[in-house]
Amino acid sequence: MTSDFGIDSGTGLAAVLKGNRLKVPVNQREYKWAPENVTDMLQDLAEAMQADRPSYFMGTIVLTKSGDELWEIADGQQRLATTTIILCVIRDLFLEMN
Repeated sequence: MTSDFGIDSGTGLAAVLKGNRLKVPVNQREYKWAPENVTDMLQDLAEAMQADRPSYFMGTIVLTKSGDELWEIADGQQRLATTTIILCVIRDLFLEMN
């Protein structure tokens, strides 16, 4: 099944982040994850990598769109924000290392 993203249902998070600008609706709560939440996510991801799993399910991300506006995050904001922050840090470390 193909969505309005132009990607197949079940495509990875990287494809969604790379090909789309996402918007956090005004009614969403602010970023609330504590360091423990981030640590739990990273440990879970590390365990999946050590187990050599071909994929990792981070949870469902629900997006909505009305008209020609940007996609809005209806559910999964905390996970998306955390993942984006981690990817930015990794990018910055690689840039520092050349």
